[in-house]
Amino acid sequence: MYRKDRVYNFLERCVSHIGYADIKNGFNGIGTTEISEAINIDRTNCSKELNKLVNEGKVLKIEGRPVKFFPTKKVNELFNLEVTETSIKKLSDFCSAENSINAFDKVIGNQGSLKMAIEKACAAMIYPPHGLNTILSGETGTGKTMFAEIMYKFAKSHGILSKDAPFIIFNCSEYSDNPQLLLSTLFGFKKGSFTGAENDQEGLVSKANNGILFLDEIHRLSSEGQEMLFHLIDTGNYRKLGDNDTYNSSKVLIIGATTEPLESVLLSTFLRRIPMVIDLPNISDRGMDERLELISIFFNLEFDKIQKPITIKKSVLKSLLGYQCVGNVGQLKADINLICARSYLDSISNHEERIQVTKKVLPSYILEGILNADKNREIDFLLDKLKGDLVIDGTSMPKTLINSQMWYKRLDKNASLSTIKKELEQSILEEYPSSPYNRMEHENIFKVIEPSIYYEVDIILKIAERKLQKNFSKRTYIAFAMHINSLINQPVVHSGIDINIEELKAKYSQELEVARLVKKHLEFELGIEFSPEEEYLFALFLSMDEHNSEANESKRVGLLLMAHGNGVAKNIAKVANSLLDTDHTHALDMQLEKRVDEFYLEFEDTANEVNEGNGILIMTDMGSLNSFGELYTEKTGVPTRTINFLSTPFVLEALRKTLISDYKLDEIYTEVKEIMHAYVEGNVKKSKIKKEPREVIITTCLTGQGAAITLANFLRNSISLISKYNIELFPTNSSDYRIEDFKNKRIIAVVGISDLNIAQVPFIPSEKILLDNGLSQLNEIIENYYSDSNGQQSFEMTNENGLRIILEETLTFLNPQKTITTLVHSFDGMKKDLLMGENSERYLIMFVMHGASMIERVIRNECIDYPDIESLIRAKSETYAILKKGMEEIESTFMLKVPDVEIGYLMDLFDTE
Repeated sequence: MYRKDRVYNFLERCVSHIGYADIKNGFNGIGTTEISEAINIDRTNCSKELNKLVNEGKVLKIEGRPVKFFPTKKVNELFNLEVTETSIKKLSDFCSAENSINAFDKVIGNQGSLKMAIEKACAAMIYPPHGLNTILSGETGTGKTMFAEIMYKFAKSHGILSKDAPFIIFNCSEYSDNPQLLLSTLFGFKKGSFTGAENDQEGLVSKANNGILFLDEIHRLSSEGQEMLFHLIDTGNYRKLGDNDTYNSSKVLIIGATTEPLESVLLSTFLRRIPMVIDLPNISDRGMDERLELISIFFNLEFDKIQKPITIKKSVLKSLLGYQCVGNVGQLKADINLICARSYLDSISNHEERIQVTKKVLPSYILEGILNADKNREIDFLLDKLKGDLVIDGTSMPKTLINSQMWYKRLDKNASLSTIKKELEQSILEEYPSSPYNRMEHENIFKVIEPSIYYEVDIILKIAERKLQKNFSKRTYIAFAMHINSLINQPVVHSGIDINIEELKAKYSQELEVARLVKKHLEFELGIEFSPEEEYLFALFLSMDEHNSEANESKRVGLLLMAHGNGVAKNIAKVANSLLDTDHTHALDMQLEKRVDEFYLEFEDTANEVNEGNGILIMTDMGSLNSFGELYTEKTGVPTRTINFLSTPFVLEALRKTLISDYKLDEIYTEVKEIMHAYVEGNVKKSKIKKEPREVIITTCLTGQGAAITLANFLRNSISLISKYNIELFPTNSSDYRIEDFKNKRIIAVVGISDLNIAQVPFIPSEKILLDNGLSQLNEIIENYYSDSNGQQSFEMTNENGLRIILEETLTFLNPQKTITTLVHSFDGMKKDLLMGENSERYLIMFVMHGASMIERVIRNECIDYPDIESLIRAKSETYAILKKGMEEIESTFMLKVPDVEIGYLMDLFDTE
């Protein structure tokens, strides 16, 4: 390798990590001495080789003492421009976006959704002699103010305005309820024109002379103000408020902005003076590629503030691309600011150098974006081009002219975690007051509920609301999230409620159906398995508001907190009541100087108010307060139970249970005590983490998704021993299966389409499960494994209705009977050509199970991959043609088109070779 190449290669390696932010913050290249010492060559020779590289245009010389160097190619990559000069005073000169001859070049959508708007804006600015007055029309958050600023920069760069021309911004809504003050602000006023006008005052029109006056929300300007403005446009003259004799002159270009229909809010005489109207599109009307670029820019802005690499998961990008962003680009920027703040807080808590943006930090309204079926195909296509997650580390320049507030810089990195957290939250509220962000959501809810659990509950209850056509109260959201949190984080505590299953099915059949969907979603997203009985309790939660309304919240167990000191009990009660949107928790605080007998009388009065007829649960901090309940019961006969432990999480658990009128005092007391003891003794375990080896039944299909999951759910609902022994069901396929994934688990059986050929592990085909004695065989395998010799069958099913039962349990929205009928007809049309021989019944079962999941997948626009599908179709063109024709009835019935990747898996299913 030549010496010059060694110098250049080392210089490239040295700056490989340098990004836009580094240069903006002062990085200015690599010196000769650093290079010569690193690669062990004479400094003079190193300088000679560097100058050769400068002359060849490969390296840029940065003037100064000492002289430094930087690869030209890296400049081109970072700043998206072609460098022609060979030397520069400092690298940061490239960071000035204002140096661009066309300020619109860096606007996202300049060749897409904003192309027409930009062409109009450029024409308006350069039109002789001084440009055209313009109105920008668009919804809130579409970027009207920013667009006006870029028009101003464009006019300066083209010599239409001088370099020091003013750009004055005024929001007409600020004084819309005081027209006199509005007009005086715009046009100025003469001394004595109104009370308080002690001196002559210049207005904004005067200050904007030889520049641009940007009037935001111009529709809030009164008719009188519009008339004064169009007189200014016509003549260049205006009068101050209160001055009827003297005209003042101002050469000003007007740019107005409005969210309203122009004809209905502005005078026709005024509109005639505004020849240029530019419509800015909503974010929903802009392409997904533009939205992804906006997302990337806003994350780059956050990186620029916090100087920590940011990794954004693909699932987060999918939600951000798909959610209903009603506030347009402005809201998208605010939302990304919010989730970066949450992720930043997590990184501080976990002492991490990088910031990980995952689904758990997304508010529910953003998480719902992943359900946007209308856009899923386009989003998936766009994200498929992205290899892995999106990483923002400063290696590319944010292509934007949007300014950002550096509020992260205000943070004291040595401050306590709670201080940093409060500072972050306050900053968000200051900068984006309209952002759907609730401080209490962090400060209180996340003290007792893990954020990831709360967000998953939040999104699935939003879906449940749509399906049930009802709105749940805040209480239901929090109570249900607390219930899920306790299931995961606390030992299994059986509910004290004796649920009448038949009555529940009769009264809340729709809630029960939705509860199954809720259970399935939470199991998948949180990576846990709930017992089958939980769906009944879930259904009760979904009917809780209605149930509480019917019961009129009567005959509940009362809840009373007592503590020593000033405000301890009352503060906990306030938090608990606020979170569950109730006033059911009562509290008394005993001042340290107060006598016990005096305080008891105060307690007695409060207890009489608290008692609703079902007894009182008392929670205390210590001492003599523990005996108050027993004394009160002896005197009044009202049952009480006392828990000597006062902490917000346990108060919330107690409050949640006391709000349900079916709960009895002793049941609540026992359950709260069990949870409390487990906490105190340090025995809290996550139910999803099993330290001991666990038994597994593997279910298989071609993709490892649809039919395998369907079969797993069917087995769980059909064989009670699976729940009894907490056996894990693991859906997979032959290509994804790896034995090392099960090194701490014992595989009992494999059930499904594909035999994984695991030594000493029995395989039961899916058709045997449905049409023969497969369930009995699997039940026997489990009994023998656990030596369960009671001889009772632990499953329910008949061969005749097997397929219908399995589809009823697992299909999300398709009609099972219609699905089976269509798939069977489709199969009958293909079976002769596919040469299945005696195995046709087996293939029918596999086709129906796989096909049902396939149809739902296609309807939801969920993409799956089949490697090199084109080669398979070419190699087996005859099979492909048969299956393609067989799909016609399915496509016609369900009004969809089955893609080739799905047909590829069907070809594997019917592979008889």
